[in-house]
Amino acid sequence: MGERKKINNEECIKIDCSKKQLDFDDIMKFWPFNQYIYEELKEEIEEVVPLVGAGLSQNVVKKEEECYLPWEELLRKCAEKLGSVNQAIIERYIKNGLYEDAAQEIVNIIGKGGLLSFIKKQYDPKKIDSEKMKDNPITVFPYLFDNLILTTNYDKVIEYAFGKVKPLEVLLPTARKRDFVDVIRKKKKTCVLYKFHGDIEKGLEDIILTKDSYDQSYGVRSTSGEKNELETELVRNLSFCLLAHPILFLGCGLKSDRIMDLLVKNKEEIGRAHV
Repeated sequence: MGERKKINNEECIKIDCSKKQLDFDDIMKFWPFNQYIYEELKEEIEEVVPLVGAGLSQNVVKKEEECYLPWEELLRKCAEKLGSVNQAIIERYIKNGLYEDAAQEIVNIIGKGGLLSFIKKQYDPKKIDSEKMKDNPITVFPYLFDNLILTTNYDKVIEYAFGKVKPLEVLLPTARKRDFVDVIRKKKKTCVLYKFHGDIEKGLEDIILTKDSYDQSYGVRSTSGEKNELETELVRNLSFCLLAHPILFLGCGLKSDRIMDLLVKNKEEIGRAHV
């Protein structure tokens, strides 16, 4: 399978990159603690809350060229239609990891309605292919999770999977704290999907994408190292969840973004955050 080597004094396996897909044994042997983490997840699965990113849903559409794009590629594709000068400006933001600013620049050019129309077309639920869904990990969610699922995705893939099995209640970024507390305390009879960055079938006011919308939902991001004291409803909801449940990241990048900032903030101020 590959040669053994040590990273941080722990023995692991160097994966054979010629393989198209890792099997279960490959993953367990890749890092010494993977087996332990897997066993722990099995024991605590009733308390685990998955946080689902674009990586799990982008390949469930009928045509590969129309796949659900991750944030970076979504912005880049939109920028291609705005002329070379605007495209260069937006590309500069994207290359520097300033996706919120890139989205804000697009809105400044084509307006909120223009961006919303583009997003709705890209994440059209009609693109979902039932055959491709059969091999997607999301199809097992209805059998694994009964309480809460978190997602940054705008698409309807999770709803599609649940629709074939059991009811699913959807909460948006504007959800009341009381509704969210009921979920955490397991007072809801159905599983709840908290789409805390919005839903493709709602208006732009319910979609967090631009810098302005991120600042409004998470508070203004400091560039000077000073703490941001603004606590929004979304931040309270997510913080409450992060402190109450182990969070399992699925299909998510772990680059610096607002949710990672929130994880660090909880860890620093309260001393714990389950991930």
